[in-house]
Amino acid sequence: MDVVLSFFNFFEGWFFEPDTVSLEEFASEFWLSRGFPESKMNNASYFVHLVSWYERRNDPNVLFLFYENLKENLDKEIRRIAKFMSTSKHDFTTDEIVQGALQRSSFAFMKSHQSHFDEKLSKLARNEACGLPKTAGMSESKLKRGHSGLGKETLPKSIREGIFKKWSEVVEPATGCNFYEELRIKMSS
Repeated sequence: MDVVLSFFNFFEGWFFEPDTVSLEEFASEFWLSRGFPESKMNNASYFVHLVSWYERRNDPNVLFLFYENLKENLDKEIRRIAKFMSTSKHDFTTDEIVQGALQRSSFAFMKSHQSHFDEKLSKLARNEACGLPKTAGMSESKLKRGHSGLGKETLPKSIREGIFKKWSEVVEPATGCNFYEELRIKMSS
């Protein structure tokens, strides 16, 4: 449920002014209303996007990551990523590289260097094409709390029910998982 809140925070102050669109309006009229893309120029819903990558989960060039797993055991996940990225020419699994990645991927480090973890480049590239001012959406940091769970606490019951419904229609038939946490456990074992 955090993904809809994150998406809302990404757009608020960029595509719409703060406090002009409620989280509930955004979730029901924009996020939950998306489905399968009708053309190559349409975006798929989160659920369709997730299934498209789930179908490729065993490809050698695909690595599934879960934010909660990173928070629970960052060292283990960094080592998984390092192994995945390593090649015969480049070994990213050395302790020096892993320790550097661990230090630089902590919330404290990212918060103290937040200008390096923003969306400025993508927003600069999209603003003109979208008819927005050049600096639209540049003032807010995407670094908020450093942990998950706020979506579940914040979203109204109607939106949570809509998310469960979409999941059961799109994701569950493809994955056999009733909800995100079940998918995370399945993919993490």
